[in-house]
This record gives sequence, structure tokens and C-alpha cells, in this order.
Amino acid sequence: MIPGAVFRLGWPRGRYGPITRRPPMNTELQPTDTKVLKGVVGSGVGLRIPPLLRDAPGPRVPGMGRIVAEVTVSNPSEPQHEIRFDALVDTGTGLLVLPRAWKGRLGSLAESQPVQMETADQRTVTGDVCGPVRIAISGFRPIFSEVAFLDMHPADGTYEPLLGYIALEQAGVAVDMLGHRLVEAKRMDLKRSV
Repeated sequence: MIPGAVFRLGWPRGRYGPITRRPPMNTELQPTDTKVLKGVVGSGVGLRIPPLLRDAPGPRVPGMGRIVAEVTVSNPSEPQHEIRFDALVDTGTGLLVLPRAWKGRLGSLAESQPVQMETADQRTVTGDVCGPVRIAISGFRPIFSEVAFLDMHPADGTYEPLLGYIALEQAGVAVDMLGHRLVEAKRMDLKRSV
């Protein structure tokens, strides 16, 4: 990178400025002498954030490539038992995954089954799938589903629950990968997979 140079992401320019669409994956940053970028990030290299994404509501990114959402889980038969936490959105995970240490905080759940699960690094672990629970993702409609409890080791003293694709789809939530946020899905997908 050239110190102090301004780069643009290869977005085509329209009549009133850059067209805000995702550039092709193989687009390389090219130096330009026009004032395309407003902010300066890091060592003098600026990045333009499209106004539609920069000002959009919804859970924001605490770190690059990470989407975190505020979630509330409660026991429908014992509403006083509720857990509120921030969960990492993980579309490779099916269920909402919580640390086993939190299981008692939801009171007595109607169903609990031990199941074998495979982790991202292909280890097999035993967890408990429990339900029904009420899951409310901040800003979206609440759902009734199941939750998985696993033995977790807290990083920096805090657990990192995972919010999987089943809860996201049931709540009508879509993941905006470009804006690194959750958005309301326009419609539920009822198509049959072949």
C-alpha cells in the first residue's frame, strides 16, 4: 500500500456518485487521484462506507466479520426465568447454543434430550437440546423453539453463545453480509430444496 494514497473499491460511478453495490470478489484496490473517499482509516488509507449501510439501524459489528445480536431467552411455563445476552451470529450452527452453566437459570424445561453434536473442527461433543423456550432477537419477532446447552470455556471471562440459522429463519431474520448486520427478511422461504 502507498502511504497517504486514496483507494476506492472499484465501485462504478453513477451520475450522482458511486453506485452502492458490492464489487466483484476479485476486484483489487486501485489508487485514484479523485476525492472518492471521505474518512481516513489506519495508515492514511481511506474507505468509503455507502450511506445506505453506514446509517442503517440494527445490531452493529464489534469486530470485522462478526455480527452480534442481543437475545433474550425465557421459559414459557416459568416467565420469571429469563436470560439476556449478546450472541454471535453463526449461520453454520443450527440451534441457539448456550453454555451448560446457564441451563439452571431457565428453571425446569419441559423437554431435555442428550444429543451428539459435531463442532467446526470436527470434534464430537455431547450437549442437551431443551425446550420449548421463547427466543427474542432484539428488533425482531419472538419465536418458540429449542436451545442447545454445551460445555463452554469462557474466553476473557465471558461466554460466547451462538445464534444459529434455525432461530434466525424462524424469526424472519436475514444476515446482511455486506453491512454486517441483521435485517428483516422480506418473506419466509417455503421453496422445497431438491
